Amino acid sequence: MSFINALFARGRILSAGILCLMPGYGMAPPSRTERPTMILSLIRHEPAHGVVIGELFINGRFECFTLEDQALLFPIGIYKVTLYNSPKTKRWVPLIHIKNRKWIEIHRGNFKHNSKGCILVGNAHTATALIQSSAAFTHLIHQLSFPAVLEVT
Repeated sequence: MSFINALFARGRILSAGILCLMPGYGMAPPSRTERPTMILSLIRHEPAHGVVIGELFINGRFECFTLEDQALLFPIGIYKVTLYNSPKTKRWVPLIHIKNRKWIEIHRGNFKHNSKGCILVGNAHTATALIQSSAAFTHLIHQLSFPAVLEVT
């Protein structure tokens, strides 16, 4: 076997003297591995008593229940989510980027008057309130990674 054929057999030469892209020989440096986008899915139920109860999923797995003020709902769609230090709650919270709306957060709260257009989370619910909101929020924050998007249906 000739020297060229031996190199070709080892994958070092593609054809007729063209050098294969090998580490250190013209190969682009490995790209930084990017984290896959985390997908939060909010499935809203029918409005009742001025509130909308929903279910929040992370990458297809149930995470917690949600509560929103029916009068302040934002449209269904897909939104970017970032982590932000809220001056309102004095905590790091997920911030939902919605066109023509500002400061829409996911945070703790039990009743619609705690919402002010934001999404509240809880481990259980009644027809008009969430239960164990602090525990649900703490668990949610520890599950999140970024980049993230929120799909609202």
